[in-house]
Amino acid sequence: MTDRFQKYSGRENHVFRRISDSEFSDVVGSVKTIMSCGGVTFLTVKALQPNFLDIDGSPLRSHPNPYGRTILDAVKAGRTVYVGQSAGTVALSWTLGPLTVDPNWVNLETEDDVLEELTKMPKAALGLHWLFPRFGEYLGMPYRIALRPHLKFNIDTCAYEGHCQGVEKAGLAIAGGTKHDVFVVTLVDYDFAQGMADALEISEGKVLYHVGFCDAEDVVPDQVRWELTRFKPVWKYMHGTMRRPPEGNPPLGLVL
Repeated sequence: MTDRFQKYSGRENHVFRRISDSEFSDVVGSVKTIMSCGGVTFLTVKALQPNFLDIDGSPLRSHPNPYGRTILDAVKAGRTVYVGQSAGTVALSWTLGPLTVDPNWVNLETEDDVLEELTKMPKAALGLHWLFPRFGEYLGMPYRIALRPHLKFNIDTCAYEGHCQGVEKAGLAIAGGTKHDVFVVTLVDYDFAQGMADALEISEGKVLYHVGFCDAEDVVPDQVRWELTRFKPVWKYMHGTMRRPPEGNPPLGLVL
């Protein structure tokens, strides 16, 4: 029964059903790990908010969100470990701004099979529009950190993709606008399909960067190898293939 596809709708089925606040709290209290998978960052932010949000995005202090609050309180108390993936990672950032691109919209089928648009996302980076989830303050994270996963090395250009440029833009945008340091952490994907990537651990007041391992190699295009000859003798690597992470990372990774 569990391998049957279901529509993303408001109807209950063999996978999803409506539960009360207390039932949800009991489920969260019965587990030691909560996985927050990828998807739409802004919906994850809304779901985890300690208070429900008004239509303009401001928190409704008189309307606590029992679902988000239950998860955050369990993580804050150390009863549960939160493991974020993709959007589930970005959502815990101090801010969402120029580094955030989420060109998606979500449609939900109502019980009457009517397609209803829940929210529409921007089709480009947020530009000067900033969102501050403030989960770090609620959880007691030791620093103001903007988390950005999925940094990829493009073998056709022999360079990292746009996330690195976004870090510079973010720095210029917040320079002089905050009294506190803000750190941007980019996490590298080595093999997305196999789940091989870097990870960030925040626990017991410490921040640990876990450098992942992957032994995959990519073929360096002939045009790229020819262009790299211009950088001799500074650039000495002229082999036909290139490892995704640098050679020397142990199979169990590194902790920095």
